[in-house]
Amino acid sequence: MEFSIFHIPILAFLAYSLQKLCVAYFHPLSNVPNAHFTTPLSRAWLLVQKYRGCENHARHAAHKRLGPIIRLGPHELSINSIEGVQTVYNNSSFERTEWFLNAFRGREAPFMVCMLRTKEHGSRKRMMASIYMKTYIQNSPVIKSLVIDVFQKSFRNELAKWAVDALTVDVMQAFQPCVTDFTTGWLFGIKARTDWLHNKSEANTFYRNFERSGADDAQQNLRQWSNEMCQKSLKTADAKNDICQDGGATHKASVCSELHTHLRKTENPEATATFLKDEMLDHVIANQIATAIVLTYVTYSLSLNPLWQTKLRSELNNLSTPQNEKFPSPRDLDSLPILDAIITETLRLYSPNPGPWPRHHPTSSCQINGGYTIPARTTISASSYTLHRNDSVFPDPEEWKPERWLEASTEQRAGMMKWFWAFGSGTRMCIGSNLALLSLKAVVKVIYSEFETEIVDGSGMEQMDSVIAGPVGDKLLLKFVKVK
Repeated sequence: MEFSIFHIPILAFLAYSLQKLCVAYFHPLSNVPNAHFTTPLSRAWLLVQKYRGCENHARHAAHKRLGPIIRLGPHELSINSIEGVQTVYNNSSFERTEWFLNAFRGREAPFMVCMLRTKEHGSRKRMMASIYMKTYIQNSPVIKSLVIDVFQKSFRNELAKWAVDALTVDVMQAFQPCVTDFTTGWLFGIKARTDWLHNKSEANTFYRNFERSGADDAQQNLRQWSNEMCQKSLKTADAKNDICQDGGATHKASVCSELHTHLRKTENPEATATFLKDEMLDHVIANQIATAIVLTYVTYSLSLNPLWQTKLRSELNNLSTPQNEKFPSPRDLDSLPILDAIITETLRLYSPNPGPWPRHHPTSSCQINGGYTIPARTTISASSYTLHRNDSVFPDPEEWKPERWLEASTEQRAGMMKWFWAFGSGTRMCIGSNLALLSLKAVVKVIYSEFETEIVDGSGMEQMDSVIAGPVGDKLLLKFVKVK
């Protein structure tokens, strides 16, 4: 039979099919358990789970059936083990994938969360790392002032009004301006921060743009807002090297001024302004959204468990405040075991950013979980949703049980913390984790020292199955009652 042009499509199809079969059954990943029988051939199963809004649930179910490593597509894996997480996420040679640029709109001027190359990310992170350190935050007079002004005064006044007027409050929406006022004070400086607890119209304008942030005009509005905040911050920073003095100790005026100082050493003025506004906008949004989600689930869980409210209030009110101080120090808050257990357990069960977070090694293969050889550029991801539901580490993983952290031995707690991944791990671990934990503990302290919470409408509190995961109903209606 003579060869003709009509044979070309047939040969192309056969070659494509042979290549797919080789990838499926003779590829180094062919011995990894398949999440679905189609995954060696296609990502279709995974894409369907994403479309249905149940990706993390589906991955978790597959891991329970098949073990700590599963195949999601021809060149894609999911891991659920400490060994796997340490190999991939605690190894700086693994890099983020292009997914981050699309997910966080970071193609124009990549900010830290969507910088793919480890070296680039490390350089940016070092510019801000010192100002986000736990000891620096705990000793900062800026933090001390913000906690008192935003939480102890402004937010507590709101709580008192809600209680006196017996108002039903959507706390999901109420926590956001409170957290933003605190966060922007840290990022831009006390004089340049927002005052959204009082200026509702400015807050609402920001939220409307954020809800439409997929649209170019809304994204530009957000970036313009951030640029104006940065310029205001730089103008109000102390001219003497952007520092403030407190009893002889030196404290930088703001994250914005610190980052600006470093950027202008290597970038031209236009690039410096672009990088600065995009980086600061990401920090505002990240802390505002994630912290508000966690506070919503903390108050929800405590409202369902009045006994834990009582235990927490007793601990908070037995904490002595130093003379001439209006609020416990960050160190004192950090020392409270019940408060810490409540925050940690809420972050475990209701992680606000469960992922999954993809990585790959651009040049080399690696070994994971019992000798599986993973070729270079294979996408590998883990999720706190699945890591936090290992029932051999966290018995009854779907139950909110702060006592698991209080009753654990030192060895047991260390074992649980190995699996605790609310802030990630390794060099890409969330830079703002210490600030987030402080704001969570301070807000909870202000609420439950004086008030009880009761659920008015708790419908829709099931958590979304998404990378950033709030309640599916996007609300929680509570009533606040002043404790007599």
